[in-house]
Amino acid sequence: MATNPPPVSSFVQDTNRIRLQVELTPAIVSLLDHITSVTGASRAAVTVQALT
Repeated sequence: MATNPPPVSSFVQDTNRIRLQVELTPAIVSLLDHITSVTGASRAAVTVQALT
């Protein structure tokens, strides 16, 4: 049984999501750096706390 390719709209959504993540990453990293410099916590600790 042949599988249908995903609709174009979902591909565009995925592409937009990836582009958004790529654009946001530097901002997130600089925000993490700011938080770590202010609080003295390690970046990993702040990241874990943000993800949980």
